[in-house]
Amino acid sequence: MWVLNKPSLARSKQDIDVLIAHCNNLDAVVDKPLLEQLYNDYDNGGGEVTTAQLAATDGKKDVIRGQYSKTSGKDPNTGLDKTLVYLRNELLDPDFAETCPYCSINKPNQLDHYMDKSTYGQLATCRLNLVPLCGHCNWLKSDKPYKDFMHPYYPKVRSRVVFLKADCTIVHGRVCVSFSIDGTALGNVALEVRLTRQISEIRLDKRLQKAVNEFLTHELLRSHVRTNAGLRRTLAEMQTITGRQYGDNDWRTAVIRGLRNCAAFDMTVVNNYRNNPIVVNNGAVL
Repeated sequence: MWVLNKPSLARSKQDIDVLIAHCNNLDAVVDKPLLEQLYNDYDNGGGEVTTAQLAATDGKKDVIRGQYSKTSGKDPNTGLDKTLVYLRNELLDPDFAETCPYCSINKPNQLDHYMDKSTYGQLATCRLNLVPLCGHCNWLKSDKPYKDFMHPYYPKVRSRVVFLKADCTIVHGRVCVSFSIDGTALGNVALEVRLTRQISEIRLDKRLQKAVNEFLTHELLRSHVRTNAGLRRTLAEMQTITGRQYGDNDWRTAVIRGLRNCAAFDMTVVNNYRNNPIVVNNGAVL
């Protein structure tokens, strides 16, 4: 679970000028201040707005929603229109989001409306509401309430709180992991429920089993550890490294934490990975 750097509110408001300049049904005098206020409310609300805050722009909901197609270079009314393609390009730039913030497995290749554009059309082209996701996570989220997910720009988690747990067991010489949320660490029941639903909705346990074993194969093949005592020291070092590289609530770091608490993860398991490495689809040994 990754947190992305939030796009600036000022840059988001500049997008309003572009939107209005290329849409005959939006007025700079009337609509611009209303949309700016809506964006302010969204930002102040931590990535959410109320029905009351949407009311002032409700009459333009369908108009703005119709402009979203321009982010892909296609306008159903006029054909090719690259007016808003820059939005997609900037948010899908690897320097902005290298990995999908929900699964941390795949590269983002689609934009998700955190608050869906069908209901909240006024936010259809607001970059604060557009989140780069991989196609799989976007598909799994598509028909779910946004409140079942944490907004990657507005995480609502206290700094340095470690909330992602990975309970590890050994089955046939391989690591099996079950992910969950540490509600005690969060100290926020509503957020615990939201994150638990997110894990369920994106099917994190099932999707990560292969990724976990590929990750462990890669790490263990390059490790020279030979004893159980050495393995425990290595796991402690790996936790520090993965925490710095990916964050404390990334699945990799959580798995290492879980393995440190799994007595059954010993050199017998390590040697099984070394002797029977995972082979990925392209035939490469990891």
